Amino acid sequence: MDFRTATDRLFSGITQGQLADALGCKIPSIRQARLDPKAKSYRQPPRDWQAAIAKLATAEAGRLTRLAEAMKKAVDTAEGAAAAETAVHVRVKILKGGVHDGRGGVYTVSSVVSVAPGTARQMIERGQAEPVKAGRE
Repeated sequence: MDFRTATDRLFSGITQGQLADALGCKIPSIRQARLDPKAKSYRQPPRDWQAAIAKLATAEAGRLTRLAEAMKKAVDTAEGAAAAETAVHVRVKILKGGVHDGRGGVYTVSSVVSVAPGTARQMIERGQAEPVKAGRE
């Protein structure tokens, strides 16, 4: 994962739209509920807002945990993330079933395969694989 991708993932968060969807309301309702209660446009928060926020926060924590783990693994590899960006192939361990190999086949869970750096990056970002060893093969 390159710097831009990692920081984009770090900086992306939960939007008012996502919260509105989770609560079954519209964005203006979220905005009005966030106002100072003394404001003329203030409205009460939607029902069950605590449960919706807890669910979204839990999902966000999981996303950030996966990002942190990916960054720690990149640091721990012998050649580091810079080598992965210039490598001819990168070895990854498949974590989920149903990951297509691009040739009509499907990788099996726990198999270790060599893929192009861009493919490895996408697989890791999607949670389909984890890096095994970065570097040239």
